[in-house]
Amino acid sequence: MPTPDDTLAAIDDVITWDGKSDDAAVWTADERQPDLLPGLASIVDAARPTPEAARAFAERITAGMQAFTEALRPVAEQVARTAQALAESPGWQQLIDWANSPAGRAYIEAAERGELEPAPPPCNCLCVAVHRDWENICEHDAVDELVRVSPSVGRVQIPVCGPCRDAQMAVAGRG
Repeated sequence: MPTPDDTLAAIDDVITWDGKSDDAAVWTADERQPDLLPGLASIVDAARPTPEAARAFAERITAGMQAFTEALRPVAEQVARTAQALAESPGWQQLIDWANSPAGRAYIEAAERGELEPAPPPCNCLCVAVHRDWENICEHDAVDELVRVSPSVGRVQIPVCGPCRDAQMAVAGRG
């Protein structure tokens, strides 16, 4: 634990008197920047590189950054082209027009206030495999859950719509 004298000595190392008055002091300690690359400062301080070595290191870093930039340029250009195509697409323009319409604004504001009911979950019945005899009956919005036991995952709850539930019950009653 530092003694008071150690503390005062540390303070004296970073404060100088400015000479304008008897009690005016100036903080002279180096302002330390946050260590963005932990440990790098201690390595650099320990190595005491020459200016030429530091310049060579900076040139290598610069060359690597330029190579990285050139490698990502095609990706960035493709992202920009895709964003431009999306912004110019008729569907996007229709969405923007709707969002700016009175009906769209009312819907968005109701959603922000939490006044909208969440959409029902989708029906997850595998209609073709489960009730082949009743095609095109699915209403797609789940109203119930059927419980199945899977050997690999155990008990599973499957959201189903009313017609799919009824069809599966009818199949199970015949089986």
